[in-house]
Amino acid sequence: MQEDDGVPVTSLKAHATYYAKRSVERQHKAVFMEKFLCLPRFLHDVHAKNPETWFKFAAHPDTGVFHAAFVSFGPAATLLRCFGRNVSGADFGHSSSPVFEGVYALGMHQTGSSVLIPLWAACFGGDWMNEKGANWEFCGRCILEAGIQDLYPMGHTHFTDRHKGAHFFDGFITGIISCYCALHILGNTRKHAPVDQKGFHDNMFWAVQGAKSAGEYFINLTKFKTNYPAVKQYLESIPRERWVHFAQLAAGAHTYGWRTSNMAESGQSWAKKMRSMHPLDFFNAYFTKCSIVVTRQLQNQKKWAAHDVCTAAGLVPWAVNKAQAMALAGRNVQVVQVGPDQYQCQYYDPGTVAAHVQRSLNIAAARCTCLEYQTYRFPCKDVFAALQATRGDAWITVVKKFDVYVDTCFQLNPNLAMVMETVIAPDMEMLNYMRDSDYATCMSLENADLGLPVLVPPPMRVKEKHGNSKRNRKRKGRFVMHVVKSNI
Repeated sequence: MQEDDGVPVTSLKAHATYYAKRSVERQHKAVFMEKFLCLPRFLHDVHAKNPETWFKFAAHPDTGVFHAAFVSFGPAATLLRCFGRNVSGADFGHSSSPVFEGVYALGMHQTGSSVLIPLWAACFGGDWMNEKGANWEFCGRCILEAGIQDLYPMGHTHFTDRHKGAHFFDGFITGIISCYCALHILGNTRKHAPVDQKGFHDNMFWAVQGAKSAGEYFINLTKFKTNYPAVKQYLESIPRERWVHFAQLAAGAHTYGWRTSNMAESGQSWAKKMRSMHPLDFFNAYFTKCSIVVTRQLQNQKKWAAHDVCTAAGLVPWAVNKAQAMALAGRNVQVVQVGPDQYQCQYYDPGTVAAHVQRSLNIAAARCTCLEYQTYRFPCKDVFAALQATRGDAWITVVKKFDVYVDTCFQLNPNLAMVMETVIAPDMEMLNYMRDSDYATCMSLENADLGLPVLVPPPMRVKEKHGNSKRNRKRKGRFVMHVVKSNI
């Protein structure tokens, strides 16, 4: 079946599909370039509405090709200063965008009510498209310039991946305690275990990582010696204070229950859809999500201040629930006072009436050999059991006593609502930069007038071709030989 001019219909459809595809690709390329021209002005507008929000660009000194962009959200910093936990994590994730090739980075923090919020975000492309030391240095330098280094105080616990350039980040922010992701160490441990030897279980690794004393650590580590000497040698090469629980606490770290860098991994899950976007859309979605989190926390603080139990205890609901659970578990603890604010505690399982290991508690030093007090910076069940047994205090009285240490991140802050209302939350509606076709040209002129860089987009991501090559493609009238492997 042919047309009047003798051209087959299939050829016409092929040509139409080809030109339509090329037209769409040209449109994508034009939008890709225009969005990079609009990115500096967009961040400038956000900064104008909220002066505490800070941003910085990095480009090639000669060509002006985009290298990196860093943003810190001002309201998130204010919120974390009021009741943020003294722990954080940072991680990189590769872009899944079909046009942009690069990596995104997030610095995740956590509030006292156990809500994750990214304090800062960064995007890298061009020559900096991979996770390397220069990218970590750029983030560390920007944290200092943005004035948010106070959220990384002396003794701050910071989780990162091992062998990914995290030590560059630690070099800029001094005084923080770096901890490695135990999950990534476990992955490397599996590589060192021989494939032909069975019996290696993840529980063996977690028993070493969660050791509560040096003796328990060496006992669990010795179990690898017989069948997995390479694993034992690998684990011994890593400093204990970077990944073993008791050594982390001995070094002054407070993990708040985090055993891995899941805080940063949770941030990547939080931004999973965002990593498939253009950098302009990525930062817009970042501001939108952060604004929603900050607004909800402000509303929750007002609700908690009106709640009778939270007001009486002076704690956020997360801490109230934990205090009630610890007080209930403390009923099964036998306590003997051995000195001023010093107790010997032993927990009895109500089901089996079996006695657990005896623990030493020092309330004045906020230390217990169960390590829960130091981990969460919140009284453990031994504290509630000791004060209830010796003084007859209720759990609300326990947490409000001055001789019992409770981290400030778990306490209600009556000034938070007043402080947050003074912070101008930016309007996160996407600005219509594509309203007219000449807007990109005007934008580049306005960028120069405002002192903003005129970014040159990095090369677009090249789509990989799938399918057989022309040489191996099956054609009509030809035979293709297949070799079938036998299992015999």
